[in-house]
Amino acid sequence: MKENLQEIEDYLLVIDMVNGFVKEGPLADPYISRLIPLQQRLIEYYMRNAKREVAFVKESHNPSSKEFKDFPPHCIAGTEEAKLVEELIKYENKARQYLKNSTSVLFAPNFLDDLEKLKNLKRLIITGCCTDICVLNAAIPLVNYFNQNDKDVEVVVPQDLVETYDIPHIHEREDYNNLAFTLMKQAGVNTEMPKDIQKVLTL
Repeated sequence: MKENLQEIEDYLLVIDMVNGFVKEGPLADPYISRLIPLQQRLIEYYMRNAKREVAFVKESHNPSSKEFKDFPPHCIAGTEEAKLVEELIKYENKARQYLKNSTSVLFAPNFLDDLEKLKNLKRLIITGCCTDICVLNAAIPLVNYFNQNDKDVEVVVPQDLVETYDIPHIHEREDYNNLAFTLMKQAGVNTEMPKDIQKVLTL
């Protein structure tokens, strides 16, 4: 974890790669684990550079979370579901962490305060899940935040680095991914894979 956020030019948010969305629980879909090898390469690439930073965004609900009116109880703080997936744990102590009780990281403790400190930020890349919920609710508000403050920061959600869950005839993965990408593009989010990131992922 970099101590001086003012030096950071490129920020990687790894959203909700926790057991409760990948490995166990009512909202878990093991297919999302396909992202893990790509994320490992990307995290290591970011951690090697002084001007890049990595942050893990983790769902960490209160037991009486209001969100449970819309979704089954999941990722309750202190449970296995709320823990980062095993493959990424080795990076946890080297990165920033934001714990959220809603579908948007913007309201997680310290997140907006840290954004204010990122004076030289040029790019923010998002990977993780779920494309149409927590990723969407991070990316579009971030574009709004940077626009409101006249900050020239590119928000990027590469289509190959995010995923959502699949429930046949209820929440079709492909349909909801496509819908989310359409909405993000309209809002000013770049959904193309940056060339430098593509190079890292194909090494």
